[in-house]
Amino acid sequence: MNEIANTNTKAPSVLDSLAMQAQMFAQNAAMNLLQLGRVLTEARPLIPHGQFDAWCKQHAKMSKRTAEQYMQAYANFGLDARIAELGTTKIIKLLPMTEDEREKLLADNDVSSMTTRQLDAAIREQREKLREEAMEEARDAIIEAEREAEEAREAMIEAQKRAEEAENRPPQVPERLTQELVQNRETIQAQQAEIARLADVGRTALNEKQRLVQENANLRRDLKERDEDMEAMQADFDRAQEELLNLQSAQARGDAEHKPADVLTPDVFTAAVNGFVGTCCRLPQMGRVFSAMSEADREQYNQSLRVLEDWIKGARQAMNTIEYGEAIFVG
Repeated sequence: MNEIANTNTKAPSVLDSLAMQAQMFAQNAAMNLLQLGRVLTEARPLIPHGQFDAWCKQHAKMSKRTAEQYMQAYANFGLDARIAELGTTKIIKLLPMTEDEREKLLADNDVSSMTTRQLDAAIREQREKLREEAMEEARDAIIEAEREAEEAREAMIEAQKRAEEAENRPPQVPERLTQELVQNRETIQAQQAEIARLADVGRTALNEKQRLVQENANLRRDLKERDEDMEAMQADFDRAQEELLNLQSAQARGDAEHKPADVLTPDVFTAAVNGFVGTCCRLPQMGRVFSAMSEADREQYNQSLRVLEDWIKGARQAMNTIEYGEAIFVG
C-alpha cells in the first residue's frame, strides 16, 4: 500500500503532513509520545474507515492498539512537559489511574527518577493506602451505627420501664401521668423506628465493606493484567527496535555487495519474517479472544490464514525447484 486514499479534497495534504510527523516522532517514541499521540489524534478523522490500522503500521511503525494508547496519553495529558519527560513506559503505566490518583502520585513521589519497578511499587502502595482508608471509614461507620443503636436500645428499655411503672400504679392515675404515659409510648415507637433505621445503616455499611473488599480484589486482578500487557508491549517495542536495526544492517550489506534490488536476500527475508512474528506472535494464544469473536471477524482471520498457507506452499515449492541445463524441475 503506497498511499491510503482519502475522499476529502483537503485531507491529502494535511494527512501527508501528519504522516511525515508520525514517521519522525515514531523514530524516538520515548521522547515524543505525547506529540505522536497528538499527530495520531489529528490524523484519525482524516483516514477512511477501516484503514487506520494500516496507516499506523505504514507511517508510525506501530499497531493500532499501541497507537490508541498514545492517543489516550495525549487525551489525558496533552503536551504536559512534566509528563513527557517520564518516558513511554511510565506514561503508559499512568493511563489507568484517575486524575486525582495521578496528581497525588506525582505530588508525593519523584516519578522521573524512579525505575519502572519503583513506580509499580508506588502505584500499588497508593492504591493499598486508599483501600485501607475506605475500609477504615466503613469500620468507623459501622462502629458509630452500633453505638447509636445501643443508645437507642437503652433509651427504649428505660422508657418501657417507666411506662410499665406507670401502668402498674394504682387506679386513678393523675392526668399528668396519663399524658406522660402516652408520650412515653410515642417515644418508644419513635425509638423503635430509629433502631430499625440504624440497623439498616449497619447493614448498608457492612455491604459497603464487602463491596470494597471485592473491588480491591478486582483492582489487584486488573493491575496484574495491565502489568502483563505492559510486559507484552515492552517486548513488542524491543523486537521492533531489533528488527529495525536488522533491516538497516541488511540494507547496508546489500548496498555494499551491489545486489539487484529485486533479489530477496536471506537477511531481508529473515527480517521480514521477524517483523511478521513480532506483530502476530500472540495469535496462537488468542483462543479466549476467538471464542468470544463474531463469525464475520473469525472468517476474516480464516481468509488471511488461507492466503498465508497458500503463500507458504508456493514458497516451499519454489525452494524445491531444480534447474538442470535448460530444464527446470519443480519439487
